[in-house]
Amino acid sequence: MCQLPRVPGPSPEPIRFAEETSLWLRPFRPLLEEGKPLGNVLFLVLHAQGRGYAFGALTRTDKERLIFWPAIPRGVTTVSENGTKGVMDHLTLELVSGKTHVTTSVRGHHPGGRRPERFEEAGLGFWFVLAVEWRDLQDQDDWLERRIATPASDEARRKAELEDALGRIRLLRIESPSPPQEQTYVLTAFYLADDTDRQVLFTPGMLPPLPGGSDQEDVWNRARLTRFGVGDSKLVIVTACPPGALEGGPVFGLPRTQSSH
Repeated sequence: MCQLPRVPGPSPEPIRFAEETSLWLRPFRPLLEEGKPLGNVLFLVLHAQGRGYAFGALTRTDKERLIFWPAIPRGVTTVSENGTKGVMDHLTLELVSGKTHVTTSVRGHHPGGRRPERFEEAGLGFWFVLAVEWRDLQDQDDWLERRIATPASDEARRKAELEDALGRIRLLRIESPSPPQEQTYVLTAFYLADDTDRQVLFTPGMLPPLPGGSDQEDVWNRARLTRFGVGDSKLVIVTACPPGALEGGPVFGLPRTQSSH
């Protein structure tokens, strides 16, 4: 049994066992299920009204890959009845080739891949955008336990690896542009940065269009910009809370073109 960390706020009673969709569980699957060593994991936590809501996790591997796990609605069906389709589990950026692929819950991924859209003057590359309903973030596990079947011959090593990995978890606090509301959602745009200390002025063409036709200029003017690092990778994310509802759950998007600006 392992106990994963919780974000700030009251703990639910009773403690819930982790579902397969749990954001706190999915980054640790290679270690828990196959015994593979794990790098440092950074959880992105949106703070509003004294409470934290985890919406994603990042790690950089020793194989030069940047991996992002998004929050998935609790209890969602992850695999279709015929076993051929699944929801997105994580996103992988191959840092050497610059290409991104999506891995689903059936361990398939889209062929080819998209490279970040470069904005040379700003020193940024647009990686992807993610939109999630507030209610899906509020319903995430934030204090949980998990029972794990482990080969007896490898139990001691895996337990030591897990304790080490849990001890290296970091939480990145991101202040929400507005408190949770029924008719708003959270939208985050992720960029790879040449230098996180560089001052960035976002122009309309650098920001993705909003789902549902919201007032783009007003929403982005109230957005929050956060600079941080994951290993040697430098990132900038822009967080906004547009009005409206998302149809069909979380919305995810990669760059449409490969041009530089």
